Amino acid sequence: CLFVCVVLVAIAETNVIQKRGQQEVAGCTVDDHFFEVGQTYDAIDPCATIKCIEPNTWVGYLCLKPECPGAYNITQGQLDKNYPLCCEKIECMNY
Repeated sequence: CLFVCVVLVAIAETNVIQKRGQQEVAGCTVDDHFFEVGQTYDAIDPCATIKCIEPNTWVGYLCLKPECPGAYNITQGQLDKNYPLCCEKIECMNY
């Protein structure tokens, strides 16, 4: 199977600076979750792993989708779990 990786680039919604003790820390906030520049966050909605690339700017990598030449089975992901458990599983069928 071939895999297609969909990449999102987006702007995070809220504060880019938070205080950690006496130190200000630059980062991103997604789903009310703050993470520093260079760190990743495994989100639920959207089901993606998100990396903070600079203050208030992040890139998200969605679930991989195999391209099947014929029939396939889909198993629903666990929608209440973080990436990658929320991803649906696609299995290409052999002939």
